[in-house]
Amino acid sequence: NDGREAIRQFFQNAPSRLPFAIHMVMNPIIEVDGDRATGVWYLFQPCTYAEGNQAVWGSARYDEEYVRVNGKWMFQHLTLSSHFWTPFDKGWAETQFAS
Repeated sequence: NDGREAIRQFFQNAPSRLPFAIHMVMNPIIEVDGDRATGVWYLFQPCTYAEGNQAVWGSARYDEEYVRVNGKWMFQHLTLSSHFWTPFDKGWAETQFAS
């Protein structure tokens, strides 16, 4: 699936992959230029992977582009760049990405 349907399916299926997550975004930097804008956000997320009931720490960066359409700001593009998704008991210094 593509577009909105792919997004809808992703979020409908999310609880089966991540039954617990605290999605904390912080330190926003938003720059507006007329009807366009960019945003950078950092993510820190304790969560549980359903597979193996594994506690995980996550960290990433969101790079976003927005556009104003008929007075409303909308996402135009979003990229997530992962720093680490690591087992809680091992930490990111030992294991950067959980399997």
